[in-house]
Amino acid sequence: LIKVSAKLKKDYLASILVYLSAEKREIVLNSLNDKELEKIFNDLSAKQTMEIIEGTSQEIASKVLKVEEVGYLLNRQNDTILKPLVSNMSSKNLSALFEELKVANQIKLFKLLPKELALKTFTELSFSTRQKLLARLSDDEIKDLMAGLVVDTSVTLVKEMPFNIVKKIMTNSSEETKNYIQTIIDYPEDSVGRIMSRQYLSVS
Repeated sequence: LIKVSAKLKKDYLASILVYLSAEKREIVLNSLNDKELEKIFNDLSAKQTMEIIEGTSQEIASKVLKVEEVGYLLNRQNDTILKPLVSNMSSKNLSALFEELKVANQIKLFKLLPKELALKTFTELSFSTRQKLLARLSDDEIKDLMAGLVVDTSVTLVKEMPFNIVKKIMTNSSEETKNYIQTIIDYPEDSVGRIMSRQYLSVS
């Protein structure tokens, strides 16, 4: 099967993959490198891609998932399939994916991620995407987020965000974090205290 599939043109291989059993699709897809996978799935619709990767391993599915497929699953609220797939993606790939999704789907996707992966991905998002998420997350969700972030990241958020977002951050941060944020903000812009990290201050 692998020898036969290797001789086929990738566009033709894509057209017959859907007719193979899940077991045989897995064998064929596992034999392909990343560039070959990209050639096969680039021109397929989200629906066609989902038909092909149905029943394959999470590793294979995660490799070929594009923003269209994630949007397709989010729009259909198919969390059963999507959650294990995105949970195995890197924060780097997820942050790139977030930037292409519509706001409503960004929120849905963020809520599907395991806590640690959500935190790491959040720190890698652009300013505008972080702002959109913070504006739409509930107080409890922001409280969980702030509890997991390094406190210096919280300071950066407060310095970046408009007042309405800052109010949500401060309201849902621990007393320790709020006090530290206020301390750092009270320093002059270029002072040593403003630049020093919380870790350094605690050692001192």
